[in-house]
Amino acid sequence: MQTDESLAARQPAPLARALAIQLRVIGALMIGIIRNDPESHLAVAPGWRPQLMRDGVFGMAELLEGIAQGYVFASGSQ
Repeated sequence: MQTDESLAARQPAPLARALAIQLRVIGALMIGIIRNDPESHLAVAPGWRPQLMRDGVFGMAELLEGIAQGYVFASGSQ
């Protein structure tokens, strides 16, 4: 049988939960703003994909690798 202490240790603190909710709300808001902006890169070039993708993935590692290699992250530039 688990003690109340072990159950509490596995559950996020109220502050961590609040932060996670806030980050989701902010993320959803930013996505909505970008999707509804007719001049955003998403609207102007909806089929654009990062050139630095590795195995179909573009994440922090690929971004940092591109910066280290001197890649210029601007539309049509390299």
